[in-house]
Amino acid sequence: MNLDQNIYSKESVKARMLQNATKVWGLKSPQSLDPFVKLLIDAFSTEIFKANNEIQTVNARILEKLAKLLTPSIYTHPVPAHAVAFTNPTESTEVLLEHTEFFFRKQMISTVKSESDKQINIPFTPVGNVRINKAQTAVMFVGNTCYGIDDRLNKVPIARFQGRPEDYRKVTIGINVSKYSSEKFPKNLSIYCSNPAFEHIDFVYKLLPYI
Repeated sequence: MNLDQNIYSKESVKARMLQNATKVWGLKSPQSLDPFVKLLIDAFSTEIFKANNEIQTVNARILEKLAKLLTPSIYTHPVPAHAVAFTNPTESTEVLLEHTEFFFRKQMISTVKSESDKQINIPFTPVGNVRINKAQTAVMFVGNTCYGIDDRLNKVPIARFQGRPEDYRKVTIGINVSKYSSEKFPKNLSIYCSNPAFEHIDFVYKLLPYI
């Protein structure tokens, strides 16, 4: 880009036009050209310089529009601060209201030597009224491996077995409801699924009703 700008700068265009005029008229030096010719060449070089600037502006706009069209909207639209959090209810079942606040404590490093680091609380609220139950995923079977889920939802392999080919295309989970004391068990349970290997998994959500 810098090379193109140097080629089409006013001085470069004017110098090339003077050299060509000198060759066409058989003169030894550009200084021998008529002053009126020099004035015309100066005016032409200015117009060419302006035209090149307009072309560069148009190219930049076209490139920007192409980038917007080719870039997925998920990377161009503003995304509010969000997070995935988990909590255990005190009762067998509770409803988290949309105005319930959770706080995330973050250490802010000071850029000034005389000031100490600060800890700030960043509040988050649920996306809506969410019902939570006193139940937790305890085990998960994927392929030929059985995983145990600890209290912090970490997946730990605990056993392996001879799996069938179709076992690698499904996930079987076991839910621990031993702490659920209410007589009426909920008809539906909310399950959070995350697969970092896929960026666009909308098709997976469409299949969830058939589980």
